[in-house]
Amino acid sequence: MSAETQKKGLVAFAFGAGKEIGSNQTIAQLAAKVAKKYGIGYCLTQADVPVKDYLRTIQVWFVAEKKGCPPSTLQICRQAVRWAQAQKINEVVLVAARPHFKRCAFDFRLAVQEAKAYDLMLSYIHVCTKKTRWYCKRSTQLRTRSPWLWWPREILLRTIMIISRSFYKKIAGR
Repeated sequence: MSAETQKKGLVAFAFGAGKEIGSNQTIAQLAAKVAKKYGIGYCLTQADVPVKDYLRTIQVWFVAEKKGCPPSTLQICRQAVRWAQAQKINEVVLVAARPHFKRCAFDFRLAVQEAKAYDLMLSYIHVCTKKTRWYCKRSTQLRTRSPWLWWPREILLRTIMIISRSFYKKIAGR
């Protein structure tokens, strides 16, 4: 596919719940910087990542969420694949927090396989490396308040990813 026909989109993953928490502000800032650097005009994100506050020229779509029940990373990735297909985007850049990026990348690739969207390319994964306090006690998402709450669950999910992809899809896709 020629460079002329490449259409890039960006998917920014929240880390915790709340626009005002530092992690989501950092993710929004990086997403805006990446979009500007690579000329990306389309972004799918969660309402908690205020990308528009940092880059007004980007078109932003929001992940469908139920109030008080944020979607899983795999659910977001599935929505991202459908969004990319609907927008005729064929190259996707992910932006995620350091503790979350490996699962974001794994789940995105899994969602691409499930949808058989093999023409959709994951071109970059931008990890927020800025010294940020990722965990915030003000987050309404309990597991993102502390590394002690985040890592036991994350290690379990990553272990299940390796052992059984079908079981992982069942528990992570809820």
